[in-house]
Amino acid sequence: MSEVKHYKVGDKLVEFGQVFRIFKIENKTDSEGQPIRILHFRPYYKSPENKGMICSIPENSIGQTNIREPMSRDDAKMIMKKLSEALDDQIATDIDTVKQALGENDPHTTVRILRSLWMEKVTSETFSKSKKDMFELSTSRLVEELALVIDITPEKTDSKIRAALEKLAA
Repeated sequence: MSEVKHYKVGDKLVEFGQVFRIFKIENKTDSEGQPIRILHFRPYYKSPENKGMICSIPENSIGQTNIREPMSRDDAKMIMKKLSEALDDQIATDIDTVKQALGENDPHTTVRILRSLWMEKVTSETFSKSKKDMFELSTSRLVEELALVIDITPEKTDSKIRAALEKLAA
């Protein structure tokens, strides 16, 4: 079994593109009397939709989920660069494939989806509402994490993503 990382208050976590901050760690015992640490976290970027949201998970269970640490600064730079580069690895953009791929909580996969959807949007005469929704979801999955790592607002990050995609279509 792999070593469990010991998180501390203030650490950030990412789940499906949303950034969370650990605000409390509680020491408890499980049903077998073994000590466990419960991580309590809430959204880092507040919005009306997530106001009052608080989550918790046993620290030793994080490895069984899609919760992960934020990407590195170098990864963020590479992702921003990749957004505007010519497509070399287009991914299928049918709704089921996109939903499944976004469920992986992998920013590199999300970038591939976003670029493929963008190219379809600008080259196709028809771009369905469901694909438009998937495009917006893909964008939102990158915005918060990139904003955290690059240290700018989510709104500015969204603008930068869209500007990079505009270069891709040029």
